[in-house]
Amino acid sequence: MHTASPQPGAGDWRAIGAAIASMTAVGLSISLGMPLLSLVLEARGVSTAMIGLNSAVGGIASMLVPLAVPAAVSRLGTARVAMTALAVMAATFPFFHLIDALWAWFPLRFLFYAAATTTFAVGEFWINALAPDGKRGLAIGIYATMLSLGFAAGPAILGLVGTAGATPFLIGTGIFLLA
Repeated sequence: MHTASPQPGAGDWRAIGAAIASMTAVGLSISLGMPLLSLVLEARGVSTAMIGLNSAVGGIASMLVPLAVPAAVSRLGTARVAMTALAVMAATFPFFHLIDALWAWFPLRFLFYAAATTTFAVGEFWINALAPDGKRGLAIGIYATMLSLGFAAGPAILGLVGTAGATPFLIGTGIFLLA
């Protein structure tokens, strides 16, 4: 794992920015993904019990995946794990729009939220490890603001484009790719 140097160089600040961008994507994955996926399933006529069960799969991923993150980071490195997790988020999100079969949504949702949870765990570590002691509060403040922006962006996107069609999925995927 990467440890913070007392006086980070420009490269460390770029890495902090990358970690903060990934945390913004995590906020969006929750605030856009959770309501959008539930509303899409409801529009497809899926029962509320099945919607709840499918939603719970994301929570199960969020409880199990952090157990494997430290080993993945020590084997592959922080940046590689973070980029892979963001790529998995971007790759899986459009399939919620494309796949109608409810059974397929269970592993898909697990994979999407496993990637989001991995991104969150790695991002938290990365920001804290790279932020210099004298600027840690600033880095954490920017991180918290951007995470909150990610949380706010989901409802804003849904309010602007609605839940029908590919548009909300394409916007979410684009943001995951940008992060």
